[in-house]
Amino acid sequence: MSTKLEAKLKCLIAKRESYFSYVQTLYNERTGLKDATSQKAFKAKCQNLDYVRQAFVETVSEINSASMELDPDKYTPDFKSVESFLEILGHVQSIQDKLKDKPTSSSVVESPKVKLPTLDLPMFDGENLFQWEVFFQSFKSMIHNNATLTNDQKVQYLVSKLSGKALSMISGTPATGDNYQCIYDSLVDRYNDQRTLASYYIDQLLSFKPLKGETVDQLNNFLDKYCAAVKGLQTLNIRDLSGFMLGYIGASKLDSETARQYQLCSKDIPIPTFDNLLSFVKDHVKVLRGIQGSSFSSGPKSGTSYSKPKVTHSFIVNDKPSHSVTHTFNACLFCNKQKHPLYMCEKFKHSPVTQRHSFVKSQGICFNCLSPKHRLQDCRLKTNCSKCNMRHNSLLHFDSQPNPNVFRNSGVVHSSASNACDPHSNGTGEGNSRVETSQPSTLSMCTHSTESSGVVETTVLLGTVKVNIFDHVGQIHSMRMLLDSGSQSQFLSQAAARELGLVVSKVPASVKGICGSTSAVKGTTSFTFTSHLTNNVKYSTEAYVVSQILDKIPSCALDTKHLTHLTGLPLADTEFHKPGVVHGIIGANLFAQVLESGKVTGSAQAPIAIRTSLGYVVMGSVPILAHSVPEPFCGFLEQPLLETTLSKFFELEEVPQPQYLNQDDKICEEFFQLTHSRDTSGRYCVRLPFCEPPSVLGNSKEIARRRFLSLEKKLSTCEDLHDKYHAAIQEFIDLGFLTLITDESEGGYYIPHHAVVRPDKVTTKVRCVMDASCKTTSGKSLNDILYTGEKLYTELLSILLQFRMHSIAMTADIKKMFCQVLMHPDDHKYQRILWRSTPDGPIQNYELNRVVFGVKPSPYLSQRVLKQLSIDEAEKYPVASPRVCTNFYMDDFVCSVENISEAQELQTQMVNICQSGGFELVKWSTNSQPLLQSIPEDNRLSAHVNFESDMTIKILGLQWQALDDYFYFNVNWSDRPCTKRSVLSAISTIFDPLGFLQPTILCCKLLISDLWKEKIDWDESPPTDMCDRWQLFQSQLCELSQLKIPRPLYLSSTHSILLIGFADASEKAYAAVIYSRSVSPSGEVTVGLVCSKSKVAPLKTESIPRLELCAGLLLSNLMQSVVKTFSPLVNLSQVLCFLDSTVALDWIHSSPHRWAPFVANRVSKIQHNVDPKQWYHVAGKENPADCVSRGLLPSELVQHRLFYDGPPWLTLPQEQWSLSDYSVSDPSTHLEARKSELTCALVNTNTAEDLIGNLSLRFSSWTKFLRCVVYILRFVHLLPQKSAIELSDLQVAEDRVIKSVQQKHFASDIRALQKGELCSPLVSKLNPFLHNGIIRVGGRLNNSQLGYEQCHPILLPKNNQVVNLLIDHYHRVNLHTGPYLLLSLLRQRYWILSGRSEVKKRVHKCNTCFKVKPNTVSAKMADLPTYRVQQCAKPFVHTGVDYCGPFSVTMAKGRGIKSCRKAYVCLFICLTTKAVHIELASDLSTETFLNCFKRFLSRRGCCQVMYSDNGTNFIGAKNSLDELYNLLVSNDYQSRLMEQLNISRIQWKTIPPHAPHMGGIWESQMRPMKAHLMRVVGLQILTFEEFTTVLTQIEALLNSRPLCQLSADPDTLSVLTPAHFLHSEPLKWLPAEDVSTLSHVSRHQLLDQLVQCYWKRWTQEYLHQLQSREKWNSDQHPVKVGDVVIIVQDNSPVLSWPLGVVQEVYPGKDGVIRTVLVKTKGGCLKRPVVKLCPLPSQ
Repeated sequence: MSTKLEAKLKCLIAKRESYFSYVQTLYNERTGLKDATSQKAFKAKCQNLDYVRQAFVETVSEINSASMELDPDKYTPDFKSVESFLEILGHVQSIQDKLKDKPTSSSVVESPKVKLPTLDLPMFDGENLFQWEVFFQSFKSMIHNNATLTNDQKVQYLVSKLSGKALSMISGTPATGDNYQCIYDSLVDRYNDQRTLASYYIDQLLSFKPLKGETVDQLNNFLDKYCAAVKGLQTLNIRDLSGFMLGYIGASKLDSETARQYQLCSKDIPIPTFDNLLSFVKDHVKVLRGIQGSSFSSGPKSGTSYSKPKVTHSFIVNDKPSHSVTHTFNACLFCNKQKHPLYMCEKFKHSPVTQRHSFVKSQGICFNCLSPKHRLQDCRLKTNCSKCNMRHNSLLHFDSQPNPNVFRNSGVVHSSASNACDPHSNGTGEGNSRVETSQPSTLSMCTHSTESSGVVETTVLLGTVKVNIFDHVGQIHSMRMLLDSGSQSQFLSQAAARELGLVVSKVPASVKGICGSTSAVKGTTSFTFTSHLTNNVKYSTEAYVVSQILDKIPSCALDTKHLTHLTGLPLADTEFHKPGVVHGIIGANLFAQVLESGKVTGSAQAPIAIRTSLGYVVMGSVPILAHSVPEPFCGFLEQPLLETTLSKFFELEEVPQPQYLNQDDKICEEFFQLTHSRDTSGRYCVRLPFCEPPSVLGNSKEIARRRFLSLEKKLSTCEDLHDKYHAAIQEFIDLGFLTLITDESEGGYYIPHHAVVRPDKVTTKVRCVMDASCKTTSGKSLNDILYTGEKLYTELLSILLQFRMHSIAMTADIKKMFCQVLMHPDDHKYQRILWRSTPDGPIQNYELNRVVFGVKPSPYLSQRVLKQLSIDEAEKYPVASPRVCTNFYMDDFVCSVENISEAQELQTQMVNICQSGGFELVKWSTNSQPLLQSIPEDNRLSAHVNFESDMTIKILGLQWQALDDYFYFNVNWSDRPCTKRSVLSAISTIFDPLGFLQPTILCCKLLISDLWKEKIDWDESPPTDMCDRWQLFQSQLCELSQLKIPRPLYLSSTHSILLIGFADASEKAYAAVIYSRSVSPSGEVTVGLVCSKSKVAPLKTESIPRLELCAGLLLSNLMQSVVKTFSPLVNLSQVLCFLDSTVALDWIHSSPHRWAPFVANRVSKIQHNVDPKQWYHVAGKENPADCVSRGLLPSELVQHRLFYDGPPWLTLPQEQWSLSDYSVSDPSTHLEARKSELTCALVNTNTAEDLIGNLSLRFSSWTKFLRCVVYILRFVHLLPQKSAIELSDLQVAEDRVIKSVQQKHFASDIRALQKGELCSPLVSKLNPFLHNGIIRVGGRLNNSQLGYEQCHPILLPKNNQVVNLLIDHYHRVNLHTGPYLLLSLLRQRYWILSGRSEVKKRVHKCNTCFKVKPNTVSAKMADLPTYRVQQCAKPFVHTGVDYCGPFSVTMAKGRGIKSCRKAYVCLFICLTTKAVHIELASDLSTETFLNCFKRFLSRRGCCQVMYSDNGTNFIGAKNSLDELYNLLVSNDYQSRLMEQLNISRIQWKTIPPHAPHMGGIWESQMRPMKAHLMRVVGLQILTFEEFTTVLTQIEALLNSRPLCQLSADPDTLSVLTPAHFLHSEPLKWLPAEDVSTLSHVSRHQLLDQLVQCYWKRWTQEYLHQLQSREKWNSDQHPVKVGDVVIIVQDNSPVLSWPLGVVQEVYPGKDGVIRTVLVKTKGGCLKRPVVKLCPLPSQ
């Protein structure tokens, strides 16, 4: 302990020194605050002075406390350091205050060269207009009119004397000399307005309040304000001052809209007078008359009032229309016959009180006056019930004790004053004390009402405070909170929690607003806050976190000029009048703590200021500013009681699952074993298991005192409840459970207590319950710091099954079970309560010395004591001891036995074993009269129940008729409307743990499922079919009271017992039912329904076989639970399970690995629960689970004997059942069969070195590979287990890897070195040696100063994956360096054989380096296409086209070029003869190209195929031709133009994008054409006509070029040129026969012969020149689908080239791939392979 204190003391001293150093540094910096930067930094540091001061004082106090604990005799507390600290802090704060007084402005521009003289000018802030005249005149005379000052100097003087709004107004204009006049004029225009100043002075006169006394201060105030305003008015020299004042006062009396119109009309009048106002009003009346009609009535019309109606907002909403108060009675709502009020209806008077109450509730009628025109909360009738004086009509009075819920849901809301005595209500008073009948929901309500009259509009101001909240690191944040005395909880907005960095824990709660709108609560969090005025008091609390608290509070701006009574008060929120964001809500528990005595009031209509520890809080009715529109709000948080109840309902429907201890439960168990004890009387004593030290608890007495006073006030108004509660407390005192204490020690915890009324209880109908969850001032409660403990009581299903097993049943109850366990004296102080028997006496302190109800671990402690009692007394009471552990459900003992002797022995031992531990078993009941007679009468349940009127016993919620020994259902159901809320509320009340009503309950579940599927709101009416189903269900529900289920199953140890289960499924649900079959020695067969369960099918549609399998799983789980309960008590001979689905049975009888995961997982669980051999098939009509899976209405269930009795053959001998082993069909035919997978396991018998080598092939990172080896070495225990990988682990792993590599590649060399022999020639020249089993290079550098590893690097082989990983690692670590430097770095530790080539190889395969300098691939050059090498009928049949340019041309001649335009050259080339045709195009548009194309066709004739690249002009032309062709092939033109279209049709083809080499023939013609053009034209700008002429000449020149080499022989024919093929035929040619070989031809054949000779020479002389491939002669690695490539992007940086994956390839006729489709992040692109760079790592 001392070691911990010393460590804590060191930390505290360090904190003290840090705080002192912080302030000392600020003190030292005070002398260097010369410039604005240092001053700004100084002020920023001073922001934390308050926190530092508080923390320093607290730290010094903690240091003194810790030192006193360490050495209380020698140490003397010392607080001198605080004095020194505060002295230095005072100096720092004085400097801080001085800096605050200095005016600062970001707009001031100071000249570094000129220092202006200081002038004593007054300041002006833009708010107090009294200052304006003095400021303006002073500045004007001294600065503005001073000709010696520059504008830069004037603007500096001006800006330095402005602050507040005046400075903000000019902050957007730079403070320079150029802007001085603009700034000066804007100020004069804004504040030197005569009308504005006059209005301000008159406001000061009118708002000045009369003096309260003859004092100097009061008179000086009169002189300063009133006389100054008069003087200001006089200085304005207003000509008609009286007329202006009367007009101003009159205008203030107008409504806001009229006043706004008047201001607009008089904006051009400098000083408007009363005459101007009078004229405006007269004109405005004429306008309104014209709009509203000619009505001269002076009185106000109905519905035309301009005052806003009074609006009050609350969470109680009455959606019925309001009616005027008249005495006209319509037809009676009850009898519908006569016109009389309801309270005079004879039929209503003579009906039962329950019917009267239900009718009034369903019709929304007032419970007090029975008027249908309002609810109870709006009733003005002062009289109450004449019988009980409660707030309801005497006709609705219940003579007997009513159901506590009768009035709860009736829409009744009572105030705490009028409803304090009403036991029907659940109102809560101050401090959360209340009279409860169930767990209350947490409500937080805030309301806002706005009122307006014809004169002044007001709003209700809610109390807000500004607090300083500490965030997660201790920093202070100022936030606005709402004080709400009607809230039981604190709230914090999600934005505030996020800003504070608070941890939010999830909770199941929701925020609900008007009309049932709900939103989820984000969770809970804790925070600490102080007042913004002082840090003396801190508050810690927990709060719910919600998305948003409110929009703004107040909802509109308030008029504060009449709130002078608040002047000078330290307000908790200084900006209460301004709409602002509310960050949270402070609830009633903290509201009571911060509230102090004292309040400040003003006039009757003014708000009041209430004094709190956070400052004065202003609330009440406040006038709002004109044109402000208040926005109402209301909200409250409600714990989801319905959801909680519904979840319990579905939990009850689940099959019990085994529970496992968590860590907290283990700690709690160990604590109990160490601390429990037993006194001489046998009674056990326990201690509270704290999970946190009790010191974290704050003050709890004050809240307990307020809660007690509230409880006392409630009890005083209800005499019966008061007497019963006093009797309960007095009984505690008489029995010694409560001990009066007089000496109150420090610490401890006071528990508030309240009454819980349970009318259904036999004995204790009023119970005293402790609220140990009440928070203290620290925000912690007693339950918050206690463990809960393990749940020790047996599952409800198991206990009820044991209760049904045998013929004799018996039940009992432990009297005041919790109070029979002693609490250790050291823990008594944590169980204190406040009590007094009379309101006049003093409140006394008591301590509870027993385990009490309401403390979190109490259920665990009481159950654990019972378990310990059974262990301690096992030898003495062998029969009762095991029953103590298995047959208690909390304090209820339930069991059954076979015979009377065993029952009597068990009863005797149970009484004795409980008495030995201080427990008393009472309220014994049984179905055996002999056993009952042997029990003392005082201990029987019949002593507390009159069995003549009621022979029913409630056993754990089930109704049991003990004499006749059967279960039944008491249906007390009132019709409820069909909404989701009412349906869920009704269904959740059904209690059927054994499943006796399971078919009917399924109907409810299916209705819930349908409601959820329809997404219906809580209070919305569902479709008609659902309403009909609900009404039918309700109408038949009473028939369930006819059911009588026998309790005993007659399971005897001498009988042959068989458990038979059935399962079935439908599209809607699946279910399981279990029966017991008991055969006596005489052969008598008894069959009984044991239990049943059902589940709704999931929303995701599943096949029927799958649902059948789910039903089988449900049956197996239920069967396992039943067998676990029965098997220790009886001998089960056999367990059988039946399904009517052969598919599901096939699955169950087969191995799970054969099936898909859904089936396999469930089959595995089923086979674990029940042996597959015990599953059989049953016909569907004989399956009792069929009705459960489909659902039955109550009327059908009552008559359904198959469900309650089982199939008829169960009573037959088992030999007649014809059970046979189930034969499984072929699993491969099932749809759920798992797809066959062939797994081949290779067994490697080589050494571990091969394993390392194989492992390295799976990695691409040297670091990850080594880490994996480390884990392997740890797994085989070659390395110790550690939490993290250390450097030594990596070194061991690397040595292992290197040894493995060397053993594989240098095994012979290792053996030679070990024997001292020579190594292989490749290695021996390195002079190797072994060092720690690793080969190192000996070398020749021993005498150098290099390190050991550099002199003797590790020898590594080439062509090894481990070496490759190592090279890649060094390459990446050293920033992808080149191969030569990389090799040098590697050789500092490793020597790789053939290292240079290996390193180069790895560097070339680096993807990162490749991206910087990528290499493209190329495919083998393809064969020439047919149109290049085959004769055509004429030139330009196959034509290529391309563009070049731009070139500058002008459109007109003249001296000097006025304007130039761009022009482009369009080149057409015959792909067969290389003849060219050149056109000049004015732009690159499709239209221009089409014109060029038309000229080309007109001069060269039609062509068949056009080839081009993917230029946009070509694509547009292609699309246009396509559209033209689509038109021409239509039916309208086909008959007349078929022949011409067939002749003129042209096909257009394009090469792949970015593949200019595929159009090389026209690209090659561009170069000579440009060369001629540049030589001829140069820089000369030609006209369009001249340029066309030059191009035509170049075209002729290009067409005259030889196609083949010239011959030196003069007799050789003229060389063949493209021109030979031009103009040798008509434009519309016809095919001609071959006449080139004829010697004698006719004249008409002469032209054909000439042309054909040209083609013959073309074939013989030209074609053979195209034979060779100049490049791309061989195939490189072809690109494949899936390859990752870099796409070359022209004119962009290399590193920006995109990555892509090859999706599709397009091989040519020769099978070579030259074009591919690449997928990138932006889409798919078609590219030639020469534009792709495949990554080298592939």
